[in-house]
Amino acid sequence: MIIIERLIKRRKIKLRTFKKTIIATLALLLSAGNNPVKETKVTKQEKVTTKQKIDQILSNLQKVHASKLGADYLKKSGLDHKKYAYALGSRTYYLVPESMMNTKILGNNTIRDLTSPGPKFEDKTPVLLNKKVLYKYIEMCDALKKMGHNPDNIKITAGHRHPKHNDSEGGAYTSKHITGDALDFDVGDVNTNGTADMEDKLIVYEILNRQVIRSTGGIGKYSWHPHGLHIDVRGYRARWDSFSR
Repeated sequence: MIIIERLIKRRKIKLRTFKKTIIATLALLLSAGNNPVKETKVTKQEKVTTKQKIDQILSNLQKVHASKLGADYLKKSGLDHKKYAYALGSRTYYLVPESMMNTKILGNNTIRDLTSPGPKFEDKTPVLLNKKVLYKYIEMCDALKKMGHNPDNIKITAGHRHPKHNDSEGGAYTSKHITGDALDFDVGDVNTNGTADMEDKLIVYEILNRQVIRSTGGIGKYSWHPHGLHIDVRGYRARWDSFSR
């Protein structure tokens, strides 16, 4: 009899515990229903259209002198070769963490669009970005908008390239891409007539030639690419594969 009484008591205790658990769970569910979880809105980064915004973005990046990049990075990037000594000098690199690679820097173009894939330094990507060439791109876009054209239909395809990447692209060893002084981009349907063609490219070229780059740098039109243009801020006038006038 004693054993049976003990078993009954244990079962009663377990039943009371079970009931308490059910009641607590129901209370939590009811509470959640009265206080629904708020959705977190992901803010989309606006396109970059001003020189001030460029300055703000770059000011958030760590900088390192070329001499501090380390032998391993210099070797893997090809900068350890004597012929590229000119690309080091007194230059300062931006160190871009992966978390900032998709940050917009020119229009809807990101830092990744302006950066060579490849070796890292301290888990960051070293990038040379001359503000002058970034500013020229902004000036080009502003001029296009004033003429009623759409600069959003231009896509940057190259910015800074380390030597090994530049070599793989068939670039010259004196390329302005190596020093971060150049941009390549594809011109789309800037006049919004429904077709991306030579007319669009000519519109952009004329703005660069007459208003933006003028005698301060180079403009290249690649014969093998119907939409491609190159600009740089080498400090003197240079043209190749250019339109005849």
